[in-house]
Order: sequence, then structure tokens, then C-alpha cells
Amino acid sequence: MKKIFIPLLSAGLAIGLTACNEAQTKPTPTVKTGTPATHLDATEVVGVPETGINLGWGWDSFESKSVPTICVEFDEAYDSAQTVTSSFHEVSDSYEAMKRLGVSAEASVKSIGYEASGKAKFAKDLKVDNFSSTFVLEASVDNGVRYAAPVAEAAIVEPRSGSHPVDSSQRHNALRLTDEAFSLARKNIAQFKHQCGNSFVSAIYSGARLSAFVSVKTSSQKEKESLETSLSGKGWGAQVDAAFSESSETSKQKSQKDVKFFQVGGNKEGVPTGKAEIIDRVKNLAVAADEAPKNFYMAVTPYEALSNWPGSEITGEEQEFEQIASLWGGYRTIYNEIEAILENPQKFNIAIADKTGEVAFSQNGLSPIDISAMEDLQDEIMGQLQALRVAARTCTTAEEACEFDEALFRAPYAYRVQLPLPAGFTQTAENLVDLYVREPAKSRCRIGLETPGCLSNRGVREWASRVGMTSVKLENWTAFEAVKATFNTNNFAYDVEGTDLPIVWFPASEWATASRLMSEAGKSADPMKVSSLEQKN
Repeated sequence: MKKIFIPLLSAGLAIGLTACNEAQTKPTPTVKTGTPATHLDATEVVGVPETGINLGWGWDSFESKSVPTICVEFDEAYDSAQTVTSSFHEVSDSYEAMKRLGVSAEASVKSIGYEASGKAKFAKDLKVDNFSSTFVLEASVDNGVRYAAPVAEAAIVEPRSGSHPVDSSQRHNALRLTDEAFSLARKNIAQFKHQCGNSFVSAIYSGARLSAFVSVKTSSQKEKESLETSLSGKGWGAQVDAAFSESSETSKQKSQKDVKFFQVGGNKEGVPTGKAEIIDRVKNLAVAADEAPKNFYMAVTPYEALSNWPGSEITGEEQEFEQIASLWGGYRTIYNEIEAILENPQKFNIAIADKTGEVAFSQNGLSPIDISAMEDLQDEIMGQLQALRVAARTCTTAEEACEFDEALFRAPYAYRVQLPLPAGFTQTAENLVDLYVREPAKSRCRIGLETPGCLSNRGVREWASRVGMTSVKLENWTAFEAVKATFNTNNFAYDVEGTDLPIVWFPASEWATASRLMSEAGKSADPMKVSSLEQKN
């Protein structure tokens, strides 16, 4: 966890604040209950590739591709019990939408770096912003699981894969490499990885899944609160009904409702066009899963977990997909929000803090200067998205575990606190913080307290203290030292964001003074300037 030191020069104090939002811990991969694979803590559940998969095939986790060679001895076993789940969640950004739709961080990153397909493409193409109330319905029926079980004693003379219905007491205690694969792993580990991958498919889950996305545009604080009230305390069926229906406050917004639908599994079913058809489709999902199931998840287990593995470690460290997916989702949402602001600048007011920290809002929309600042901010976000795209491609094609330096990217909240507030909201700093910081942060926390972007109450207050301020990103720390010396000499109050990039914050009302002082220091005073370090990305 990183520390941010904010020198409050006007008060002559230095306060160390914890940046809780910057903790980027990748959740431990989970394995569905009932999967009788060996060493479950080493097994990861991932999406089945569009090209298909088979039990026992090899898997290259670095490139996320199948290796159609069977290098393990196993018998195919089957657990036929169906599992039915459904959920309905409000989401605040693109990252959360992907998480709620069950798209893994790895699949999210692959969709960022390259063209996506299937559910990852569906999730990536969803447009989420905080000016709409956005909901995700996810329903699934799992038909059970086909899994690799240890070969029976009676079949060990001629190792093979396939179905051997034998008494469990006759089985080995663990899965093993075939004799040929064992010999190859001992002699040439590089050739083994080429022929077998670094993991194998130990279980396959099939059934049917349905996802629906509903986004309702709300133009005022009253409309947003009215919709949220209509959903609170209800089951998902009633919530879906409320999300599709227009309340008295949102009836005029019919043309601003966006509905999207995605389903895998089932046969010859048309696309539902309304809430009744979607709810009916959910009710009949078990039948669809039984009649025309689709493989959608698989468990992959490293060869090192096998009882007769003879070689060294070949799986490598976990790749840092979660950090990339989280930042991309946050930036993508902010880009969408700025696009909406620029389309209707007269419907938004900018926050301006004076030298004492008091915040006031502009009147009658954004000025030409404000619009230019929003365009600059959107351009910076675009630069960050492009840098993440490069990082995503690097991580998904690396022969070794990728190293992603999160310190090169600003926290999305650093941009959110600089956005203007919709004119339909009561013009207070607290409402701006609620819309752009507190609600998105708490939404991330509902996924899990270790989810990137989940903030403590203190973390929310830290970003709230920057409402009405302007940030300038300097070229390097040498430039920062020159500017700091000039600011200190003139007793000019400022804050510093982080310890990895030279970013200075100061009251927006003091821009003219800051610009003059930075010019005296011989440094550029262009607001929100992209640093040379980011340009390299």
C-alpha cells in the first residue's frame, strides 16, 4: 500500500495519507465446488476458448490458448447435478460490468489488447457512465461437470483417456503424466511446454447462461434517486420489472433506455425484445441447458501439481491482469462521461475552489475555457487507454509473467474529482463526491473489499479534499523541484499526488497565479499535460 504525502504549505504542515484505492491485489482464483481435481489451490477456472476444448488437452496459460495434445493419464468422470444461479446488480463502470458478467480479468485484458469475441466482446462494448442507472442481470444453469479422474488400476497397463466406469477403490490416488510425457519432461522441458503446454484441462462445465444489460438515462438527481428507491428491497424479478418500467419521474426518458442481451446455450431461440420475454427466457434456461448445452468454463491445472512431475516449475508467476482490467474499466467509463459532458456542456457546472478551500460552482454551464479543459482531460484519458492497450498486448503474449507498473498510471478518481456536476443535481461538493467517488468506490467494494478501486471512508475523504482543484502533470521530478521552490518562496498552497509521477494540485481559482509562478520557474504551465514518460508507452 502506497503513501501519499500532501504538503499543506499554507498551514506549514505535512500529513501522510494512505491511498487505499491504489492497492491492487489480484483475487485468488477459485474452483467450483465438486471439482475433484488434484491440488485445487493450483487450479484456475477460465473461459472456454471460441475454438473449443477437450478434456485432458494441454493449455498454454501465457498465451491463453489450447494445445491439442493429451499428456496425462485419466478417466473421464461426470457429475450430472444442475446448479441454478441468478443475480441482478447495479454497476458503476465498465470494469464492474465485466466482473458482474463473469468475464475473467485475463479475458478482459485480452479484449483490451485485441479484438474480443463472445461474452468478452459483449461486456467490452457496453457503455457505462454515472449519468445513467445501469443494471446487469446474470442467470446460469450449470449441467454439472466433466472431470479428469485418476485411472483405475485395471486400466494402467495401457494408459489412455476416456470413460472407464470402475469402482473408486481401484483408482490411483492422483492423476499422472503419461509415460511419453514423463520422459519428455525429464529430457527437454522446453519441448515439453511446446508439445503439452504448462497446464492441462482438468474439468469442463457446460450448460446455458443468459446476460441482460439495462441502462436508464437520468437527467436529474431526483430521477436517479427515484429509480434507486423503486429497486430497493425487492427480489431480482421485481427489480428487473422496475428497471424496465418507467416511474413517474422517468417516464419521459423512454427513448433513453438501452437494453442489450446475450445468451450461450439453447437452440433456435429468438432475441427477446422486452422484460416479459427476458424473464420468461430466464425461467426456461434449465430446459435450454439440458437440450443444447454449451461448454463455457474449464478448470486448468498446472502439470507441477501431478504426483509424478519430474521437472522444474514451468507455470510462472500470476500475471497482473486485474490491475490492467480495473484501470481500463475506470478510464473507459470516465471517457464516456466526458463525451456526454461535451455533447451538452450547458447542462454541467464546474467546481472551483478558492485559496481557502471553499468550493463554488459555475453558473449556466461550462465556459469555452472549461470545455477546452474537458477536451484536454479526455485526450489524457485516451492516452492512458492507449498505453493500457499496449500493456495488455504485452501481458497476453509474454513468454514469461508480465510486469505491469501501475505507478505509471493515475488513479481514475484523480480525473473524476475534476469532472463537472450535472445541472440537475443540487450544486454541492458533497453531491459531486457522491456521484463520482463514493458511489463508484462503494460499488467496487460490493464486489469484494480487495477489489481495485474499493475505497475506505477515509480514502473517499482524501479525494473529496481535491474537489474544485486543478492538477498539472510536470515533465519530470527536476521540473517539480524547480516549481516547488518557486511555490514555497511565494507561500503558494499546493498538494502533491503520489510519489511516482510529479503531479501538482492547487485551487482552480488560483490558476492564473500558478501559471505565472511556473513560468517564473521556467516550466510549462499547460494543465493536464501528458508527461514524456507516458508518451513512451
